[in-house]
Amino acid sequence: MMHRTALADRITEVKASTLTFGGHSVNLWTWERPVTGYMVSLKASEQVVPLETFRRLGQSILTAYIHRHREVIDANVGTARELHLGTWVDGGDVYIDLSVNVLDRPSAEALAREEHQKTYYDLYIGKSINV
Repeated sequence: MMHRTALADRITEVKASTLTFGGHSVNLWTWERPVTGYMVSLKASEQVVPLETFRRLGQSILTAYIHRHREVIDANVGTARELHLGTWVDGGDVYIDLSVNVLDRPSAEALAREEHQKTYYDLYIGKSINV
């Protein structure tokens, strides 16, 4: 994991982007944003936070989330399942999860089914796709 100050700066960016654009995805190792493919959430990684709470405490919430899932994140560094931190706003809540960037749609749909997800996110069109 990166130096504490750098991590805090990255988390501040995630919070700001989530509140400004309604969501954010970032590779937890490189901190690069995925621009192609499909994002598939991992089961049992979702956390839901009221939007107003996220506005006030977003940095602390995201930092605690990363630390709570650190073992899973570290285990997947450098693998095909290199993990991403995903956030999105839906109604009055912010959703936080771990996700995988999958390059082809059939594989994304198969992984979404395996992970018991109702949707996955298509980066090409900027919309969720029902499974």
